[in-house]
Amino acid sequence: MTSFLILAVNLNPNASTRHGIQHITRIFRKRFGARVVERHFLRVEPDLLQRVDAVILGPQGTPFDAYGPDLMHLFEVVTETRNTPTLGICGGCQAMVLAEGGDIGPLQGGPVTGSYDGRKKHVGWREVYSIRDNALLPIGNRATVKVSHVEATTRLPACYQTVASSDYCAVQMIKHRNAPRWGVQFHPEQGRDGYAIIERFIGQLTKS
Repeated sequence: MTSFLILAVNLNPNASTRHGIQHITRIFRKRFGARVVERHFLRVEPDLLQRVDAVILGPQGTPFDAYGPDLMHLFEVVTETRNTPTLGICGGCQAMVLAEGGDIGPLQGGPVTGSYDGRKKHVGWREVYSIRDNALLPIGNRATVKVSHVEATTRLPACYQTVASSDYCAVQMIKHRNAPRWGVQFHPEQGRDGYAIIERFIGQLTKS
């Protein structure tokens, strides 16, 4: 059992929508032996952010444009974790991009809206490949991972760089240039090579 304390943040606008973050929490606890505390982003206590060793920003099933005034609070939580090892998963990756001034958009093109209706959703097992050296997916390596998303990053903020890509989505993994912060557009908690990526992330906590 690891002694590290990990905060798993539910990014859904409705706190009762917990399926995605619950599954992530379960995998981190049962498969990797991590101590995990789950919080909705509106209920993250400042002192808790000071005590945790790492943060997981979980997925969301609602377009960020539909959050209303709560969106700014979500971005505040994301930026308050700047000095903490962080893994943003799917919507968590997008939140990291948006919080620092980047852009996301539908994979099929067109403007961002407050609804996913009529948008193509990419779902299934896909191969991603590393294009820059990073601790979670070493340069030149390929990984089979589960994807499930409508939107993806279209413009990275200057503090991040793309470190893994795929044949259908150019930005599959991002890495902060100066901090142990990663975002993955896919879902490593669903298994296959995703588990190895989570294991490497946990391994980084001994180095931070």
